[in-house]
Amino acid sequence: MLSGIQYLFRSGASRKESVGSGSRIVFPRHRHTGSANTLVLLICFVFGGALLAALGMRFPEEASRWIENQQQIREFQELNADLRKRQEEREERLKNTEENYMEQELEIRRLFNLHKPGDKVFILPPGKPESKDAAPALPPVPTPATP
Repeated sequence: MLSGIQYLFRSGASRKESVGSGSRIVFPRHRHTGSANTLVLLICFVFGGALLAALGMRFPEEASRWIENQQQIREFQELNADLRKRQEEREERLKNTEENYMEQELEIRRLFNLHKPGDKVFILPPGKPESKDAAPALPPVPTPATP
């Protein structure tokens, strides 16, 4: 078996042409390998098309799952922001309670239902707490019947 260069020189595939003062080696054009290139391109095209079809069939499912995950992430971020805000409020309240003796006393009274002698204590029946601005509920006004 001959090497590539030996093959070219023995087969006469190259020839020297003299041009002016120098010479150059001219190699013949390569054989036409269009059928092999076409076959490789066709195989790549078929496999690429099959891959795109497989991915295309799963895309709606994956897209909906991705949208759900993004929505869940947003919900968790909002929840984290709320929890962070509540924690900061509690830390501020704790700081105020540590610094203020009267605040400590009021908190202890509220937790343990304690009161000083002479304080008036109002005990409300259990039920729905009403806001300070809410007016007492009135019975509905009867409407006259039309003949």
